Amino acid sequence: MTMRWTSYLVLHLPEVSTMPDWMQRSHRTDVILKGYIYPQVEDKFIAAGKADDDDAFDQIIDELTPAVRDMVIQDKHEGRRCEKPIMMWDRLSDLASDTLSTHPTKQEIMNLRKKCSNVFYGTVGMSLDRETEGELWQTVNEIDTLLRHWDEDGQDTASLLRFYSNTSNKTARFDRYAI
Repeated sequence: MTMRWTSYLVLHLPEVSTMPDWMQRSHRTDVILKGYIYPQVEDKFIAAGKADDDDAFDQIIDELTPAVRDMVIQDKHEGRRCEKPIMMWDRLSDLASDTLSTHPTKQEIMNLRKKCSNVFYGTVGMSLDRETEGELWQTVNEIDTLLRHWDEDGQDTASLLRFYSNTSNKTARFDRYAI
């Protein structure tokens, strides 16, 4: 099964490759679980009408953790960058792809936020489907957080960002995290 998202904005975590092996495995596991696995499990639970079943969610995560550890070992062995997803799009993939370059600038990120707000507020009197509305607000919230922490700790945030558009064949690299 492939993941439903067709474009991704990720933050490269270069410090992970300099960590001791045990710490690198732990950090990569955390990034994959929270960034790629949790959203898929949440989707499955919502589709099954079990969105509030925390015990079942935890049980599924516990069952998937050994497979995630194998993914981590494979990623490290293949020299894959540790990339934490900031946002993954399904409904707004075209909007994101039209706005962001492969290495988005702060201005492009701000433009995407503005376009998302315009889409939402431009539809007053019209109805957006629930999933699109949710993705719009999630995008605005994640972008707001990213902008608040831009260049924090002396890091060049723009150099760490990468956008995988819906027209890129590189989005298939994330299918390895499909459950």
